[in-house]
Amino acid sequence: GGGGKGRGTGTGKRAPDPEVGKIYEGCEIMGVHPFGCFVALYPGKEGLVHVSELDIGRVNDVEGMFKVGEKMDVKVISLKDQKGKLRLSRKAALIDQEAAGASEVSSAPVE
Repeated sequence: GGGGKGRGTGTGKRAPDPEVGKIYEGCEIMGVHPFGCFVALYPGKEGLVHVSELDIGRVNDVEGMFKVGEKMDVKVISLKDQKGKLRLSRKAALIDQEAAGASEVSSAPVE
């Protein structure tokens, strides 16, 4: 069996604009601040994951939990906030992925 996830890896093409509600996996953290993390969906497109959107629980120490260069999955929640910035949420991605995982019956052993 087996089937790769990578579809349409066209190099040299401009990445499509982000879509609200879409989850981007493995996005690199570009900046860590007390108010949240700046994350790149792809090169040249960064958005802010606000501290309230970083985890399902409360995050008290953003800089202790997240580091620049690490990767996280984020969901696009708004293309433009008041400042015209892309707004992302790790919490929404986690909840979505948890919901998807709960509905799928897996036969693989859980370790």
